[in-house]
Amino acid sequence: MTFKHAFLAVLGLLAVPALTAQDSQLPPFVSRLTAVTVENGVLLSWQDSSEAGGEYLVYSANEEIDESNFVSARLVATVEAGAQEYVDTPETEGPHYYAVLASNDAGEPYIFFVPYRNKTTRGIRYTQREEPEKTVSPVSGIAALVVGDSVTVNFAATPGEDLIIYRSTGPIGSADDLVEAVLVDTQSYTGVPFVDKPMAGISYYYGVFYDQALRTGAAVFRPGENVLAASVQIPLAAIPEVAVEPKIRIRPLPYLMLTATVDSGEALKATPYETTPQKTTLSEETNAALARLLDGKKQPEHGTKKPAWLAPKDGGELENLLKGSFEENRWEDALNAIDSYMQTRRTVGEKQRAHFYKGQSLYYLKRYQEAFMEFVFAEEAYYTQVQPWLNDIISLLAAG
Repeated sequence: MTFKHAFLAVLGLLAVPALTAQDSQLPPFVSRLTAVTVENGVLLSWQDSSEAGGEYLVYSANEEIDESNFVSARLVATVEAGAQEYVDTPETEGPHYYAVLASNDAGEPYIFFVPYRNKTTRGIRYTQREEPEKTVSPVSGIAALVVGDSVTVNFAATPGEDLIIYRSTGPIGSADDLVEAVLVDTQSYTGVPFVDKPMAGISYYYGVFYDQALRTGAAVFRPGENVLAASVQIPLAAIPEVAVEPKIRIRPLPYLMLTATVDSGEALKATPYETTPQKTTLSEETNAALARLLDGKKQPEHGTKKPAWLAPKDGGELENLLKGSFEENRWEDALNAIDSYMQTRRTVGEKQRAHFYKGQSLYYLKRYQEAFMEFVFAEEAYYTQVQPWLNDIISLLAAG
């Protein structure tokens, strides 16, 4: 969708009366339906109706859908409530028109159409890209062997693919377990086993994943293939003993402090060498200075970060687009604005800026796992700005 098309769509949306499912005699219907082409099809996104009781039915046709031609529209998907998006992969170029209808508990659709709310008014074209298929074999055959004071991890993967290796004290069975794991190595697979030297006497599990799979949320966890099914441990006896030379006492010898006589136990008089510290009351000035130091050690609570802005580039187009929603804490609106911004062709730098702001929006909506991935996508360009957000999210996920 070009900027011109997006602008016309916004104008059309403003021209439509503000209808809601609560208006008299109106059935439930979705709103904010958009259709944009993505790499694997046409991405449809919308906002569910709070009045509908069933699933949502996605229809497609070669012309704009309304009551007169609805019977010829094709039902392409049934989507559960809450998903609020669907990717359609048309078999022909198009144009394609879409409608998303709410349904009742019996699965019967509410046949009611509102332009720019629950149906599209402009046809969208999609052409499948003919790209050579790259075969990527799953990571397999993971095995760990203790050799002396180290652990050798063997596995098979596609040569040249970027890998990430994790180590954990507990089984690695899902993405949530990676929060507690330690990233021990990143590499481009060459067939050479990975050698690790962890602390002895502790049981460890290892997991090997493709970097791209982790970034896109497509990582799989298969015990015995890419994650260890059983732990491995370096025995304490494997650590070589280091000979320590005895230290020679430095002269002179310590001074002998006697407080009583040896024969009768009678207390001796204090000597000039008495070093026992005496209790002393701090002055008011010292107490005040100590209080100021302690106040400065208070740590901020997690989950209370303030929105952050990047230095504007290219006229600050994205910052100007998000200014109102960020200042008024309208994070859903911010997400919609970022998604619309990303629908047009953008440079890598512009996409990284958008990921940074999208991560913040998801963070304030408490969708921490999604926010984490958005910040990871922005990390390469904005490492310093991203790290405080990632650390805070990791703490929140670990505590929750």
